Amino acid sequence: MSLKASKIPRRLGLPHRTLQIPWGSPPFTAKPSNGQSFERIARDARYTLLLSGMYQCGADAIAFGHHADDQLETFLMRLANGTGLLGLGGMKPVRRFGMGDGSPGQMGWYGVDGMQRWIIRPLLSVPKVGFS
Repeated sequence: MSLKASKIPRRLGLPHRTLQIPWGSPPFTAKPSNGQSFERIARDARYTLLLSGMYQCGADAIAFGHHADDQLETFLMRLANGTGLLGLGGMKPVRRFGMGDGSPGQMGWYGVDGMQRWIIRPLLSVPKVGFS
């Protein structure tokens, strides 16, 4: 039986929110267009929105569903882009949300508040096939 993603938390008795990126509404930039680094802009927008959602519900940590296949993909992409040894370590299972890039008030900037929040990835050792 396949469940819609928003129904899984409900079945587990967990709160669930669906957030949408308000493109063009500060601190969010306009939706990326051709010729722009769509992946980078969309990632900054997602993380900005997720941190905002964490503030709204008082969460100190957020769990991502990254799995072992994502870890391998991250390693290979970083290797192809010429990263150093630190980057080749891949995604960390637990890390601070971080300060982000950019300047205060801009999308992608998380500041001191971001250093007080955590990202956890409990599934990094589970292969994607394990989700079937």
